[in-house]
Amino acid sequence: MPAANWGTSIRGGSKAQRMNVCSLVAFRGKLSLTLLVPLALIVLALASPALAEKGKLRERLTPEVMAVVYPGAERLGPEEGSPPVIAAYKGDRVAAYIFSTLDIVNARAYSVIPFDVIAGVTPEGRITGAKAVFHREPYVYQDPVRQPQLDTFLAAEAGQPLNGPPTIRPDYVAQSTITARLMRAAVHDTARLVLNSRVARQSVTVPTLDAERFELKSWDQLIADGSVGRLRLTSGDVAAAFARAGVTDPALEEPLGRPENLYIDFYFGLLDPAAIGGNVLGGLRNFEDYRPHSSGRPRLLYGVDGPL
Repeated sequence: MPAANWGTSIRGGSKAQRMNVCSLVAFRGKLSLTLLVPLALIVLALASPALAEKGKLRERLTPEVMAVVYPGAERLGPEEGSPPVIAAYKGDRVAAYIFSTLDIVNARAYSVIPFDVIAGVTPEGRITGAKAVFHREPYVYQDPVRQPQLDTFLAAEAGQPLNGPPTIRPDYVAQSTITARLMRAAVHDTARLVLNSRVARQSVTVPTLDAERFELKSWDQLIADGSVGRLRLTSGDVAAAFARAGVTDPALEEPLGRPENLYIDFYFGLLDPAAIGGNVLGGLRNFEDYRPHSSGRPRLLYGVDGPL
C-alpha cells in the first residue's frame, strides 16, 4: 500500500515559520486536505467579539445549564484538577464530572471562533447531558429554529456511552450538520480526557508510552519539552560532516552557503501519542479521524525548514 503525506502549515513563536509537516500514513489511495474559509466566516470572526473566556467554570453553571447537564446533582465540588472539572455529588459519591470543552480542548466547528459546550460524564463513561453556552456558528447563532434544534441535539446525549452513536442524527440541526457533529465530538473527546486523568488505570512497572493523555500545546512547547525533536545544521556543519567522511566534492542539489548560514532545520517525532498528534494535526478531532488509518503501526512525523 502506498504511503501518503499529510501537509499542514504551522506558525509558532514570535517569528512565523511556514513548514511542511508530513506524517507517514499507510493506506490506499490519495488524501487531499483542502481548507475552505468563506469570506462570510472571516467577516463574522472580525465582527463578533469572542465573549467566551476560559476558566471560572463555576460561574457558568447557571440553574439553566445544570438542568440540562446534570439535574440530579445534590451538591457541587470546587473546580480543580487537570484537566479542570467540577465534581457533582450524590451523597458522598462523585456521580459525574462537569467540564467545559473550551477550557480543555478549545474546539472549533464551522466558525473560526471556539465554542463552549458544558457537559458532564459519569465515572462509568456515560454523558449526563450537554449544552452550548457560547458559539458564533453561522446559520445557528441567534436563529429561532436552528438554535433550539442544536439544544435538543446536544441534550439528547444524556445517557450515551463515550463514542457511541448519536441518539439524533446531526442533520437534525437544519443546514448545520458540521456544527452539530463537531460539537458532539468535542463533548466526547473532552469527556474521555477527563476520565483518563481521574479513573484509575492499570499500573505499570516499566517505562510505558502514554498514548492517550492530551494537553493543548503550541509548536514551540512541543519542541521545548522534547515531544518533537529538532536538528539544526548550518552550511558549516554540513561541510564539516563531509570532511570527516572524506568526501571532498559532494554532489548537493542545494549548494552550501556561508558557514554560519542555516542549511536545514529538521523536525521529527512520533505521531501516535495524543499529546503529540493531537497538537500537530491541528486538534484532537483531526487526530481521532487519523487514527483508523494507522493500522496499529507507529507513525512518524517529519518537517524541514531552511534553504534545502
